[in-house]
Amino acid sequence: MRWFWLSLFLCYSSHSLAEDAKPGIPRFYLDYAVVQDSLKNGQGVLEQLIELYKAHPQAANFITDFWWEKAKRECSSTFSSVARRYAQKVTASTSESAKKEYEKEAKEEAAQCVYGVYYDHWDEINTMIELRIKKLKTENKNR
Repeated sequence: MRWFWLSLFLCYSSHSLAEDAKPGIPRFYLDYAVVQDSLKNGQGVLEQLIELYKAHPQAANFITDFWWEKAKRECSSTFSSVARRYAQKVTASTSESAKKEYEKEAKEEAAQCVYGVYYDHWDEINTMIELRIKKLKTENKNR
């Protein structure tokens, strides 16, 4: 039963998997930046996404929420597996430093799955961002 609660914790709190996650910034933006810089050699539209967020936060967050939810669905079994292993390692006698280390490892593993989803759907994500920007520019010109 303990793994179930840990699984829920990982799934629903993973918006703040990164140590540098800031309140109010959806997790997708941070993950996108990691994938763009680390896995896609800087090729992406992060700057455009941030500009979209500044101009139309709801439009940007619709896109980011869509992909975040897709990543959560695709990674749900990974999250559960990670949570089970974490629960098996952590006992009443586990030290706080060991718990923190196990938690860090679990978060990193869960994040890797999310990065993989974004990597696999990179072109789709970027196309969605670019199309939304183009549509908003067109709408603004017609006003």
